[in-house]
Amino acid sequence: MIDIKGFDLRTDGAIQETCRVANESTGLTRSVLYAIVFTSVLSIIALWNSRQESWLNLRIKYISDQKALAIDSLLDSARTVAMIKCQFVDDTCCRETMAMAKFEHGYKKLRYRIIDLQMQLDKLLKVEAENSTRFHIPVFGTSTDVNDLGITAGMALSILMFILLFTLGREYNNLKIAFLSITERYADDCDTKYFKEQFDEISLRDKPVEFTEVSQIEQYNEKLTSFIKAINYTRRKHHYNYLSMNEIFTLPTLSNNYKPSAIRKLSTYVIWLSPLIAQATIFLFDLQTRKAGMDLNSDATIRALILDAVFLVFISFTTYACVRKKFEFSLLWDNFYINQYKLCNNSESY
Repeated sequence: MIDIKGFDLRTDGAIQETCRVANESTGLTRSVLYAIVFTSVLSIIALWNSRQESWLNLRIKYISDQKALAIDSLLDSARTVAMIKCQFVDDTCCRETMAMAKFEHGYKKLRYRIIDLQMQLDKLLKVEAENSTRFHIPVFGTSTDVNDLGITAGMALSILMFILLFTLGREYNNLKIAFLSITERYADDCDTKYFKEQFDEISLRDKPVEFTEVSQIEQYNEKLTSFIKAINYTRRKHHYNYLSMNEIFTLPTLSNNYKPSAIRKLSTYVIWLSPLIAQATIFLFDLQTRKAGMDLNSDATIRALILDAVFLVFISFTTYACVRKKFEFSLLWDNFYINQYKLCNNSESY
């Protein structure tokens, strides 16, 4: 089908408003999806920082080891100084006095080093207590223990996924309503009377409108029908492009020259799996470190693992439902495009 360019399409304002409302519902879905991704990323970061092999814990271990070595050296120096004092208590020889002064100077340096290491260790332990062992919840200004990360993150992600499921359903219905409105409003023979006058002005400007032969009339009607059909095709495409401009995680086909590859389409599904990946990672981490939790509080550890598993199952089902709905979106866009911007199934039950 040929696009009509440089021509007043006389698009319907009501259809444009319907498309605008559909775009607003798409923006709402995208906002919920951003919140889900943000929560998932924060949860994974908090989990990563709580590992025993994290950089903060490695620094704490390094400084603790340095402090232990300094204490051992300090004890050795103290024994050496005591021995010198006992051995040369009545001797005023300059050499022994200098040796004792040298050891006393090293003893003081070690004491200062131990104090400095202890100050560094206190600062790191404070940072660990405030950040690594606590999970700060944005916006609300509160925090929870990192051992309850699976419960808090699972609860937040479950609620957000539940909301996302409803927003996706509303967005799908709005998009289908928009496509149905476009199909019904811009039928192939729509506004024939108006565009016939325009067609006559353009193509028959210097020719009489009267025809003497049947073949000429048929040829004229055929050209007019093709022109009206092309006009309505272009009008439908105009609204299709308007709707597609607001899409980010769905990649509608815009023309034969731009068809997203299968790999690129599949890559858009990864972001929908972020809550499932986050909750599964937290659950596996809690499962691997359950021995340490059982030593602290066995009841709380078992309760946390059970709730982690419950939220993981719920998030799995909602993620599957959302990805399936996302696939239905792609099919709806593709079918509308393939059928020359028409919705073939005009059923009003969504």
